[in-house]
Amino acid sequence: MGEIVDHLLELSQLEAGTVVPERTVFDIAPLLRDVASMHQPIANRQGLALQVHAENLCVHTDARLLQRVLVNLVSNALRYTEHGEVRLTAHQVGDAVEVCVRDTGIGMNAHALEHAFEAFYQVANPARDSRMGHGLGLAIVKGLSDLLHLALRVESSPGQGSCFTLHLDLAPATTAATETAAARGAEPQADRLKGRRVLVLEDHLPSSDAMALLLRGWGCEVWQAVSAREAVAQAVAGRMPEFVI
Repeated sequence: MGEIVDHLLELSQLEAGTVVPERTVFDIAPLLRDVASMHQPIANRQGLALQVHAENLCVHTDARLLQRVLVNLVSNALRYTEHGEVRLTAHQVGDAVEVCVRDTGIGMNAHALEHAFEAFYQVANPARDSRMGHGLGLAIVKGLSDLLHLALRVESSPGQGSCFTLHLDLAPATTAATETAAARGAEPQADRLKGRRVLVLEDHLPSSDAMALLLRGWGCEVWQAVSAREAVAQAVAGRMPEFVI
């Protein structure tokens, strides 16, 4: 329910025109690796290869909103891919940078392609199983892509997978003196969190296990506790975390 509310809020903000891009110049390759590292535990669990092939190219756009687009595309690709791989690529095409998210999933027919970016539309989920998402991710992708002028397009066919392509403005290589906070925020999560000690305090075990799996995928040392009493007992025994979730 929380995810649905978050997505609906994001859609309403896009439709109301209240989302204002903060464009900066940054290297696209670290951002793609960051998105991949966020999803690596999921890919590992499903037995899928998640690969990044990106040239070190500077682009001029909003790093945070672009990351949101890519997160939704990769998440969607993993959801509808049972075998094979999901691949993120970035290379120069003329005076632009072409970014692709390609999968070997179930693909879409012509009818599905026409409706793919509509809110609540889903392929191969007639029972509305919430584990397959809610049909809002691609609608957000379309809204953000239009806002950032990313020239979003998709190619797909049943049983052959899908490829979502974005085009970004190529920018001159940035220097350390002109890097912004948004650009620095594109460094991989794993680099920032590797080796940090984190306590997950949660009495709902599936949620606790999911959070622990994600954090371990980023290289964290993770402990779990179901109550404050248990957390304090762990600390007294020498397990002192740097962060508590």
